[in-house]
Amino acid sequence: MTCCCVGFPQVEKSSILDELGLERNNYILLTVHRQENVDEPRRLANLLKALSELRDFTIVFPVHPRTRKRLEEFGLMPKLRELSHVKVIDPVGYIESLALIKNAKVVLTDSGGVQKEAFWLGTPCITLRVRILSELKLWR
Repeated sequence: MTCCCVGFPQVEKSSILDELGLERNNYILLTVHRQENVDEPRRLANLLKALSELRDFTIVFPVHPRTRKRLEEFGLMPKLRELSHVKVIDPVGYIESLALIKNAKVVLTDSGGVQKEAFWLGTPCITLRVRILSELKLWR
């Protein structure tokens, strides 16, 4: 299964993997920003605990400004920084994001857009939501 963006030279030529020292299909991409996941201190702390259990994997975490604000507000940023297998990076642009999604072993996200992009790019995706709000519909 391919997406129209797979052949875009910008995605194929992105240097984001080299910049982050990543190998294709050898890292997990994490994105979280939804209120249900980041606005409650206990839930956000539980996410960090889950990340600590995944220490056999490199995890790339472009931290959304909303998420960064909450991590700092709840005093959780030092705990996140202690996780040596988690690459905490600033948010990336769309082309870099597509390259990270396309080349990840799996994507963990609460973003409907990232979820759909992972589907179209053929990358396994685990959606971190209590409830899925959108559906992919099949048309005849």
